[in-house]
Amino acid sequence: MNPALPSFGKSLSELLSSMRFAISLLSILAVASIIGTVLKQAEPYNNYIIQLGPFWFRVYEKPGLYDVYHAAWFLLILTFLVASTSVCITRNAPNFAREMKSFREHVSKQSLNAFKHKHEVTTTQTPETLAASAQRYLDGQGYKVKNLPRGDGVLLAAKAGKKIRDATIAVNHPLIHDDIAIYQASFADGGTRLTLRGWNLFAPTAQSFDVDGTVRRNTTLTSAAGNYTLEFTDFRPFNIENMGGEGAAAGDTMSVLGGSPVSNKKHLRNVGPSFQFKLRDARGQAREFSNYMLPLQLDGRWFMMSGVRESPNEAFRYLRMPLDAGGSIDSFMRLRGALLNDCVRKSLPASPARHCRKTPGAPRSRAS
Repeated sequence: MNPALPSFGKSLSELLSSMRFAISLLSILAVASIIGTVLKQAEPYNNYIIQLGPFWFRVYEKPGLYDVYHAAWFLLILTFLVASTSVCITRNAPNFAREMKSFREHVSKQSLNAFKHKHEVTTTQTPETLAASAQRYLDGQGYKVKNLPRGDGVLLAAKAGKKIRDATIAVNHPLIHDDIAIYQASFADGGTRLTLRGWNLFAPTAQSFDVDGTVRRNTTLTSAAGNYTLEFTDFRPFNIENMGGEGAAAGDTMSVLGGSPVSNKKHLRNVGPSFQFKLRDARGQAREFSNYMLPLQLDGRWFMMSGVRESPNEAFRYLRMPLDAGGSIDSFMRLRGALLNDCVRKSLPASPARHCRKTPGAPRSRAS
């Protein structure tokens, strides 16, 4: 009597869940990917005719080698591979989950004796006392332990558990766990909110305007000259700068601050927070700025510092804006606005500028 043949559905399921079938599909896709890499894809047909000639052009055209990744046979193989992976996961995931949760506490004494890594000792302690001591040790090492009394003693079944450890990773102070060092990658900010006060340095007025923004988000500035996009790129809560008096290389940020990149540690100072942003016009052209948020003392005077550069390959060029005796930048802004105001500037030698008309308002901002 012949055994019953398996059904088509069962045979298809066995095929799709077969590791050999999945490896075969991956091999075919790998070969197809090599063809798609060597042969330029989605080029005009005239280019292929010139390069390959009419005969080989038709040979390559039939299997769709000029657009391999959209060919019907490639997509069909990819579909079978996805189906095979899905069937394998669906079929084996429950067994994997059970194995992960199982302590294998039903193993026999003969199986334990057959383990390659084993150790036997003779002790005067009772099984219960020895088991309690071993369990405390395993718990301290982060293992999950199951205590199973048996007729001939006590079985401790343990497996690696999840041990949560709280740590703070600081700059140059990595977190080391199991001989693995985890370092802080960078100082990049991920979303600090900023409330700023701005001035248009090209406007003949000392009027300021408020700007609210968030790092990694954009804000729109509206002015008579057009709209600009303010792109906040970074915020640093502290900046360690060299405030020494040694000479520095031209173009270096330290030279603007009056120091040198190579100096004794006694000249290093935390000069406070700073933020960086890009100002982009309607044509897409952008300049990058870096502003210190606290005044810096240079050559015996206090200044607010604002740097600008045209491209990331350049160093920032810093503008020093002096503070008045009250520690305010408003006096400088009033002087700058007066010098840019033609009416005020022309009337300075003759009379005060009290008869000059007011200039248009400063730019407004709105978040996007």
